[in-house]
Amino acid sequence: MEQQKKTLLFDFDGVMVDSFQLSYESKKKSEPNIVDIETYRRYFDGNIFEVAHIKESLADQEDNKPSVTDPFFIEYIPALMAKEPIPSMVDALHLLSKDYRLVIISSTISSPIEEYLRMHDIYDLFDKVYGSDVHTSKIIKIKMAFEDYNLSVDSCVFITDTLGDMREAAKAGVRSIGVTWGFHKTDTLKRGNPIALVDSADELVAVIRQEILNGRL
Repeated sequence: MEQQKKTLLFDFDGVMVDSFQLSYESKKKSEPNIVDIETYRRYFDGNIFEVAHIKESLADQEDNKPSVTDPFFIEYIPALMAKEPIPSMVDALHLLSKDYRLVIISSTISSPIEEYLRMHDIYDLFDKVYGSDVHTSKIIKIKMAFEDYNLSVDSCVFITDTLGDMREAAKAGVRSIGVTWGFHKTDTLKRGNPIALVDSADELVAVIRQEILNGRL
């Protein structure tokens, strides 16, 4: 029987592009009464779409999903497109794509992510993008990836920068690796019980390869 291909589930914002500040600035422009930056950061301790006022704002949307016409995304998408990806992550993605399947599971809408990937010539490295227009729950999107690629929980890992993602991944039975250059700091990420925390893209590649070599992934 052919060995199942290992699959790396990547968050997008904060992992591939340094986007926390522009996310907060976009939120401030679209919501004049937005909270302070540290309170906003704590929104990502769980699923951002479960924050009460954000969940309420989606109630009138089709299927309760965000769209490119939402005030936040009207501000955020142009700012995102003007932001360069983290160079070391681009190199790491090229290396990892040679041996593993790469999939994005994000709270940003799929279409701007795909446009961004094309702009930076990394779109073809990924098998699929599951954005918030697919579903607002990352638990469900992980399970969709299981079905689409016939995955088991032991054949994949979630690479993320937020505690909320780690918590959702755990509910889907998937372990996480935390990157420390994104939305959440090390102490917050530790609360998600990740396999490892990494401080650089090179370290991320090394940890993934070591975990797979030792049969822990």
